[in-house]
Amino acid sequence: MSIAAPTAASPSTDEMYDALVRRDAAYEGVFVAGIRTTGICCRPTCPARKPRRENVEFFPSVREALLAGYRACKRCHPLEPVGTVPAWLREIVDAIDQDPARRWRDQDLRDRGLDPARVRRWFQRHHDMTFHAYQRSRRLGAAIGRLHQGDDILKAGLDAGFESASGFRDAFAKLFGHPPGTRTNGPMLTVTRLTSPLGPFLAAATDEALYMLEFVDRRMLPTQIERLCR
Repeated sequence: MSIAAPTAASPSTDEMYDALVRRDAAYEGVFVAGIRTTGICCRPTCPARKPRRENVEFFPSVREALLAGYRACKRCHPLEPVGTVPAWLREIVDAIDQDPARRWRDQDLRDRGLDPARVRRWFQRHHDMTFHAYQRSRRLGAAIGRLHQGDDILKAGLDAGFESASGFRDAFAKLFGHPPGTRTNGPMLTVTRLTSPLGPFLAAATDEALYMLEFVDRRMLPTQIERLCR
């Protein structure tokens, strides 16, 4: 097995091959694997069938793999930041962003030529939630935005697609630990998801300061969000 020259901080080749076999997302941004039998380079998390160890060489980045003559895998897309919405799903994600109140069902996905199971797997893998949970979170975000603009609770919830004010209150309280309208002091935080070569991040900030920047798959993330709420 030929190996690109490692840096001082590089993991061993045994560790990298084991991570490739296990599809370990913790190694995203650490290495890419060049598959000699196919001439393609892959992320550590590529779902393709794993090659024999002697047919793999490792590179610290996709740039080095491309310079060595490999082409980017069409299944794991190593040229794109981790978490980037793929082309086959972009239309649906854009539609949800434009109209969070709409409730997309499995048949709606089939009508667009999409397999609901494939869509669920992508959201579970990249957002750690189902497609329908993602829709609920977008409705909640839209309702919170309307509250910030001055709408009352009933109007904000109904306009965002909740069936009642109580439904919006319950969803809000489940996430933040208290119903909307019970706290008015403290800074207003804007939260967004960012992609990077190392993986997706969750960022929370005010106009003056950054309060949180963390990997979305970190196990302590819910605890950190609770701490921010307090």
